[in-house]
Amino acid sequence: MVRSKPNDPPVTRSEFQQETQAVRSDIKTLDDKVNRIAVELQNTQRDVRDIKETMFTKDEGQKIMGGIDKVMQRIEVFDRKALTQDHRLGNLEKSSEDHESRITSLESSAAK
Repeated sequence: MVRSKPNDPPVTRSEFQQETQAVRSDIKTLDDKVNRIAVELQNTQRDVRDIKETMFTKDEGQKIMGGIDKVMQRIEVFDRKALTQDHRLGNLEKSSEDHESRITSLESSAAK
């Protein structure tokens, strides 16, 4: 209990009631704020749980990146093989184009 100072004037009933009503109003305002904060805290906790459930971990990210790296290495190997095969096919096409003329040339030289 708060003790009054010796020089404080006495408080009337209406002043006391007004002050009491003001304190009750302040308490109600604080109570409302605490309730809003509690609701926001619950929402934040739910959001954090959702994030934990849906977010992948660093290890999972590294596994995914490792898988992507392996696929990229295979693509690079495939590209190198494709370039080599294209070069070989180009050489075969050139030699097959000359094949008829070489056979004709050999047959005519053998007939002489």
